[in-house]
Amino acid sequence: MDFEYKKSGPIFNMHSYWTKQPIDPIKFFIKKYTKENDTVLDPFCGSGMTGIASIMTNRNAILNDLSNLAIHISKGYCTDFNIKKDIKKLEKIKNNLLKDLDTLYTTVCHTCQKNAKINFSIVSQIWHNDKGKEEDRGGILLKNVGAEPFKKDNHFKKFRLIKICFSCSCKKEKQYKKPDEIDIMRWNNNKYTKYEYPIDAFFGQEPKRNEKLGVKKVYQLYSKRNLSSLALILNKIKKIKNTKHKNLFLFIFSSILFNSSLMSRYRSYENTSIKMGTLYIPPIIKDTNVINNFENKFKIITRGNKEIFDNENKTKVNFYTNSAHTIKNVKAGSVDYVYMDPPYSDIINYSELNIVYESWLNMKSNNQYEMIVNKAANKDIKKYSNIFEKTLEKIYTLLKKNGHITIVFHHPKINHWKYIQNVFIKSKFKPIITNVPTRLISNNKTASQLKTQKKSQCFLVFNFQKNPNYSGVQLIDKNDDDYAEIIKKLKKEAIKLGYKGEADKYDFIINKILFKYKIKDFNV
Repeated sequence: MDFEYKKSGPIFNMHSYWTKQPIDPIKFFIKKYTKENDTVLDPFCGSGMTGIASIMTNRNAILNDLSNLAIHISKGYCTDFNIKKDIKKLEKIKNNLLKDLDTLYTTVCHTCQKNAKINFSIVSQIWHNDKGKEEDRGGILLKNVGAEPFKKDNHFKKFRLIKICFSCSCKKEKQYKKPDEIDIMRWNNNKYTKYEYPIDAFFGQEPKRNEKLGVKKVYQLYSKRNLSSLALILNKIKKIKNTKHKNLFLFIFSSILFNSSLMSRYRSYENTSIKMGTLYIPPIIKDTNVINNFENKFKIITRGNKEIFDNENKTKVNFYTNSAHTIKNVKAGSVDYVYMDPPYSDIINYSELNIVYESWLNMKSNNQYEMIVNKAANKDIKKYSNIFEKTLEKIYTLLKKNGHITIVFHHPKINHWKYIQNVFIKSKFKPIITNVPTRLISNNKTASQLKTQKKSQCFLVFNFQKNPNYSGVQLIDKNDDDYAEIIKKLKKEAIKLGYKGEADKYDFIINKILFKYKIKDFNV
């Protein structure tokens, strides 16, 4: 069974996160395995989608995550901010937060010579080539998107403002101009950096890609103008007396931090976006207007919050910050259902990425028991599997008798599934066997996927039940060579059955590995 979904809509777009799952499939499984007023647990709550699904289906929720950022985002999603009642007050607060920034995002229209609003600025990386001359990445790539990358001996020099996109009443369409001296001065304005801004240094393997650009600390991810603007907004938010209003605007503030950075990609041939799951600074940057970003997120978040809390309900959502295998404050046998979307081992380096948000919000997470695979953190697949096993053991004690658990998982490397399979088999949970795997498939596609007609990434959904009478399967260890051979044979079987696409073969193989074949039968 496939759940096709689109990554859009006010609720989904309220706040970004690295591996956000759609709400509708979560609601489906909650309704399938629980009744109203039951308790749903998500031990890796991330952005809190399980909490929203629980609220909208009249279930109580327990949201847990090791990350303080995840809890911040989850609380922002799952708090009723009384938008309908307080909208006029909130509009007034929002206008006060932004009122001193107008001049920073104003330029002179070269057509009518009147002041005009800057939509965004195009910024280029400037490098020294092997002959000692400047090479403008924007100049090269704007003319030829497929330009060859720079040679290894080229050296980064600086970021330079090369073009401005603005809107003026003299023309309906957007206009572009080369920056003048005043434009450059405003872009380099650091007037409000007298207020607090993040000075924390990056750590781990993910940020190393930016060291050649001189970006080693969080504040260096921003142009001076945007850094200054964000510092001023945050300073004003901290002075808001009403706690609920303050939390709402902190939620809005954190939602624009990535989009307001130098990581925003400018592309003339498709929509601009952030390359999620990484700290990538592109050769051509779309340096956005912080005022526009905040205004847009205010509209999206207030609208999304009204949709979540459209109907009156008395459900409760509790938040805890623990490692998933050491969840506290939850009684044994008190949970009716568990929905979990655990980290996909080495795909996302959460703590290394979260520092951007956490540095601005003055929070720090304890990543000692972070469930990832990361060489820089000395965490391999065996340590990952160990925490995963302990997590399932913990969840087993928290679930009621005959309670269900749904696990959403994805990994592109098939051999990696050897370890995931072992985790599932070692657990006391009884798998709910299906002939065809349940998948979550996004309808959203990148430009390259549209060009090549490639399928979007899918996530496999596994359902288990707590059954005291289930003895499990005896695990027989296999080495990597044995496992690789199994994969080869299963690929051949998939091709014989007519599965030509990689996604189809992937689904077939994983389903076979996890459910069709028992470990003892792996001599195929």
